[in-house]
Amino acid sequence: MATGLVGRFQDSGIRSRESGFKIQDSGGFRIQEDSGFRAQDSKYRLWGLAWVALFITAMPFAFPHDTGLGHSRRTLLWETGPDGFVLEYRIRLPKDEVVLEMVKIDADGNGEISGREKDSFFRRKGRMLAAKFKISNATGKTLSAALKAYSLGHSFTQTFQYEITAGSNSLSFEDRNFRDKPGLVRILKTDTARVSLARPADLQHAEVIALRIVRNDTKNDAN
Repeated sequence: MATGLVGRFQDSGIRSRESGFKIQDSGGFRIQEDSGFRAQDSKYRLWGLAWVALFITAMPFAFPHDTGLGHSRRTLLWETGPDGFVLEYRIRLPKDEVVLEMVKIDADGNGEISGREKDSFFRRKGRMLAAKFKISNATGKTLSAALKAYSLGHSFTQTFQYEITAGSNSLSFEDRNFRDKPGLVRILKTDTARVSLARPADLQHAEVIALRIVRNDTKNDAN
């Protein structure tokens, strides 16, 4: 069992429900593919938030596992869905990278981030992340991950939820998103899935991650 490969939502910071594949996060907001856009506030002051982020960055203490622009921190949570598998993919950004991303979100450059700008940016980002997944089923057929929802949480976390229609009870999955930014990886699962490393990897400082995910019909399996 590799370090970071654990199950049953242990210390995941992610919450999931099978019905409708909803993501719930009390500290952020929720988006669903079929329900339209909803946000707590229609507009956010870009530069005010940027100054807050910069102020936090300058504070003279360190956060556990904090990462710089050259590193990454991600969590992959696996469970099964009606037609395949569900992946909740969480990224924790360093504070300086949050500031840079906020500038990109402000597409019209007016110093404000509207709900539409935010929705457009994170849906596009979710699709770009999925484009660097290499997925195949038991027969070798290449599969894709469909973005179902995203949410923004505490501590600069971004969670993207994907549904993968498998056509079989197992998947081969490779995450190629951080080939140039190795960092901490946590791999989590529910009781509905078994997850193992397809290739040895140091999950404390990982780049490409290769996994094998199998539907688990044995409810008491602790793997």
